Amino acid sequence: MRARSSCKRGLAAASIAALVAIAACATAPSGPPREAGPFRAADLVEIVKLDPTILLDIRYATSNNFTGRPVYRQARAFLQRPAAEALVRVNRSLHAKGYGLLVFDGYRPWSVTKLFWDVTAPDKREKGFVANPAKGSKHNRGAAADLSMYDLSTGREVGVLRPRRSRLQGRDGRRARAAESAARGNGEGGLHRGSGRVVAFQLSGLGALPDPGHPVREDPGTDHGFQRLCRPMTTVAKTVVCPLFALLWAASASAQQPVDLSRLPEPKNFTALRSSSNNPDPDSNDDSKRPIPGETITLADLTGPGVVTHIWLTVADNEYGWPRLLRLRIYYDGSRVASVDAPVGDFFAVGHGFERPVDSLVIRDSSEGRSRNSYWPMPFRSSCRITVTNEGRRRTSNLYYHVDWKKVPSLPPDTAYFHARYRQALPASGGAPYEVLLVRGRGHYVGTVLSVVQAEAGWFGEGDDFFFVDGEKKPSIEGTGTEDYFNDAWGLRVDSGPYAGASVAEGTGLGSRMTAFRWHLADPIPFRRSLRFVFEHKGWTFNADGSVKSASGDRTDLMSSVAYWYQFGIAADQPEPPYGAARLPQGNARQIEVEAALAHARALKGKVSISKDLFWSKDVLFLQAEGPGSRLDVPFEVEEDGEYELVTEVAQSYDYGIYSTLLDGKAVQSAELEHEPGADVLPTGQLDGYKPETYVGLALLLGWPHLTKGRHVVTFVCTGKAEASRGYNLGVDDLILSRVGAGAWKAAVERQRAADAVRASTDSNAWKRALGSADPLVREAGAQQIGLTRDRALAAVSELSKALSDDDDPVVRGLAALGLRAAGTAALPTVDRLIARLKDPDPNVRLMSANAIGALGPKAARAVPALTEACRAPDEHVHVLRSAASALGEIGPSAAAAIPALEDLRKLPRARWAAEEAIRKIRS
Repeated sequence: MRARSSCKRGLAAASIAALVAIAACATAPSGPPREAGPFRAADLVEIVKLDPTILLDIRYATSNNFTGRPVYRQARAFLQRPAAEALVRVNRSLHAKGYGLLVFDGYRPWSVTKLFWDVTAPDKREKGFVANPAKGSKHNRGAAADLSMYDLSTGREVGVLRPRRSRLQGRDGRRARAAESAARGNGEGGLHRGSGRVVAFQLSGLGALPDPGHPVREDPGTDHGFQRLCRPMTTVAKTVVCPLFALLWAASASAQQPVDLSRLPEPKNFTALRSSSNNPDPDSNDDSKRPIPGETITLADLTGPGVVTHIWLTVADNEYGWPRLLRLRIYYDGSRVASVDAPVGDFFAVGHGFERPVDSLVIRDSSEGRSRNSYWPMPFRSSCRITVTNEGRRRTSNLYYHVDWKKVPSLPPDTAYFHARYRQALPASGGAPYEVLLVRGRGHYVGTVLSVVQAEAGWFGEGDDFFFVDGEKKPSIEGTGTEDYFNDAWGLRVDSGPYAGASVAEGTGLGSRMTAFRWHLADPIPFRRSLRFVFEHKGWTFNADGSVKSASGDRTDLMSSVAYWYQFGIAADQPEPPYGAARLPQGNARQIEVEAALAHARALKGKVSISKDLFWSKDVLFLQAEGPGSRLDVPFEVEEDGEYELVTEVAQSYDYGIYSTLLDGKAVQSAELEHEPGADVLPTGQLDGYKPETYVGLALLLGWPHLTKGRHVVTFVCTGKAEASRGYNLGVDDLILSRVGAGAWKAAVERQRAADAVRASTDSNAWKRALGSADPLVREAGAQQIGLTRDRALAAVSELSKALSDDDDPVVRGLAALGLRAAGTAALPTVDRLIARLKDPDPNVRLMSANAIGALGPKAARAVPALTEACRAPDEHVHVLRSAASALGEIGPSAAAAIPALEDLRKLPRARWAAEEAIRKIRS
């Protein structure tokens, strides 16, 4: 693009422009000014090669400019790379408002600046009409572009017209005056036309003149931010361009600040909204959802464009590992493929189905981990649907949620979508690395949660992290060890910070569990075509005699993870996470409710009883202990010989003591083989039960013992209490028994595959056939698929009715009732079977049967006596009482005979609102 004037050609020319050029040759200095200072090489790039939607109107390649002649040989525009990339970002942001950038000039050779100076009258030089070649300009440095906007729909220029200065007040006015002054001083004003439609875009800090022999100088003291626009703008440009330039300038600032507090006083161009579990009845405090096994709850169904800015969840559930069993999914823009698909617990940075505190910039779990918060921005264009599915085998007692979001006028066209995906390897073994993510497309990686159960004693985490970007054979990012990737050293310990931490760290013994998180907020990893992220699976290994075999050998461990990234478009190439119990650490956990063993439990120096509903639906075996030496024996049955993982879930409270544990009279202690200096070997089976508030759900590992078929006993022995504790008491919620080892893990995976095949099928007959399977997991999958939509349920009412009556699995019966509820009044022929199930042994089936009767409305009047009886049932679960009351309300005036029972129900605080609502509906 460099245009060189020729004295010989000028002497032969007859035009005035040629004579002026001759004069310029006679007076031209030998070259551009030389500048002192540290230098870096020039990096000029062609603008349209970075973004072909930026249009060019290079008038200096034509005679349509103030010189009257072409001064460029080609109609092309270049800029220094940082300036060009900034221009591309602005152009893409403008697309959302229907505009694009139109560039008139970019990098300008110094020889052209000298020509402009020589052909310009002295009075106009003094007014800053052109740049002084003795100083050069931002154009000569490749850091300025003269530009306007065009309408995307018509391709026509939209002039950035100059308004009266009085229209720009306050900060905008000051910026405009300063910018205009700077532009005049730099010789950047009005070069193309006098209409004022041209704006000069300048980026500071890009150095000196990039002419041959004069590399770019690094200007000291600059902020490398966006300089002000050199002309005041019209309202359109002021409201569209200026905020975008300011936003990009703020993004380039060196300070890492998640929220720019200085911008809070600025007006906000969005509407703040929330979707929550709040009960629409203002008199009701019943603000939670209670999904039964297999049921999906929609947390939010949003219409865009918008951005989800915050998700809050808290859950009460009495099933072991429920944070792994509740599945969070987020769908954008009507896609059938979820962009976020992960267990609730793991998404919120805590693995293994645990509840633990986390305090980071984007995930914060407080209240012992029970209050889960996500601040990941999740933009969407047309729609966003957020769901939680209960993939366990017990009802969720309470699910409370907020989804905070902002509805915006538009999103930039290059906005990337937030993704998160769960993976696992049960087990991860052999020499293959553990793969966290393999994705194709364009985006950037922003975070990792990794959970490990050590299936061998000794530190697992000697494996390095590798990021393969865009199909690399050799990774461009290589780590030095697993704990190093998570910003720790010499192992992992419980910690939480803005960018990294560990929510779980139990040492290096057999069965020890770990979860660590790492957010790439300050260091995202971009990819244009693909990204593969893996950890080497290497660590300490030992010989049979306990001697060290290798400090970096191949291991067998149970590994799971969540990868977080932003991507342009929907990632449709991700594997489906395993369903429900297959995600639990061993894939085959059996939950033993110890309160059922009250008659066989034995206490020494204390009294044993059952504490009902100690924390929402959690009943515990309670030892009122006298002091040190108090003990509680809890028996349990083992069905067959084998290797097991044994876990107990216990309560903590303000008057609980410190306990050690015994298994069949022997001290509980996992195998510990660790020779690395500084290894964190922690005690096994030790419990400090003190907490200022009551909490039920601490999962205490008792080891991986070999157990024979028959009765075994876990003994809790009081050894003291914390100074702040008011007593020595103990609360035991349950025991968890899981088979371990390659055979057990393989069997769990194979059993789940058959059920997963049913879920993946689109054949309605396959779902119906699944209801006749011998495996309850397969029957569960069939019932769940049928009940997902009303249309599916309508076509299978008879099959659902049979499953409701005949299936011996309570989960299948509950899902059958759920499907009949979805069928609505078409399920009227099944009303007698639904009435019979109001006395089902399982409360979930009773609850959902009442809901299905309620869906029949006034046509279900014959169910009033049974529903009334259900409202009076002694010791009935409060959720069943609420559902029975609501069903009576849906039946309406025909249920008047139930009003006395509902009046009695009003006396129960947690059922009052449902009873009062039912009475209002009946009387209306």
